[in-house]
Amino acid sequence: MTVESNPISREAVCRIDDNTLETGKIPIVFVPGVMGSRIHFPDIGQSWDPDSTWAMIHWVRISAERTRQEFALSNPGEVMTDNDDLTQAQRDRGWPGVAWGFYGQFVQDLQAQRFGRYQTPVYVIGYDWRQNNRTSGDAVARRINEILEIEGVDRFILISHSMGGLVTRACLKNNADVAGKLMGVVHIAQPVHGGVVLVRRMFTGAVSSVDGGFGLSMVLGNDRKKFATIMSALPGPMQLLVTPAYR
Repeated sequence: MTVESNPISREAVCRIDDNTLETGKIPIVFVPGVMGSRIHFPDIGQSWDPDSTWAMIHWVRISAERTRQEFALSNPGEVMTDNDDLTQAQRDRGWPGVAWGFYGQFVQDLQAQRFGRYQTPVYVIGYDWRQNNRTSGDAVARRINEILEIEGVDRFILISHSMGGLVTRACLKNNADVAGKLMGVVHIAQPVHGGVVLVRRMFTGAVSSVDGGFGLSMVLGNDRKKFATIMSALPGPMQLLVTPAYR
């Protein structure tokens, strides 16, 4: 029987641009950079929250020595989960865990992308950036396994930014089960051999004109002594110091 004589039209049986074999679900996991996760410190009733001017005023007002004490790992911190502007589904995917002013548009644009017939729910993994990258990497690995269980899948795609690249590399190196489920990875501005800006700040302190404005430079320490004092409490950021391989 020819197509012309078939009572079923060509349009009824031919699905254009629709490969039914290429379907499924692959979560996209985003891991932010240093100080890009919102952290609450319950024992002192304070938060590192770049989205809140009120929260950040605390860090501007106190001395470098007190900041060092409050940033110390002996002071427990937890990734924040509140953001009334997000839906419950978005909150469940960890979106409130990152500074929305830094990453909000990126996360929303990423979720709006379409990759053929695949579902690609976007998850965000905030982490305690004070910790060394190995510890943060293990925390990220645990969350990835939770995400895969929630979605009922066994593969994922990973996107990182800045120090998040070092965290995720530690995650994959030390968690073979997670690494074996990775389909692909995109590292954005990963400081592979360290961040020269950290070295510069060791000599200059945080400089308002190039380090995020007056407020952030005050928080980080606006001279070399203050900056070194604060950084001494932070194993994670200190791992951004350049290596001998840096050019």
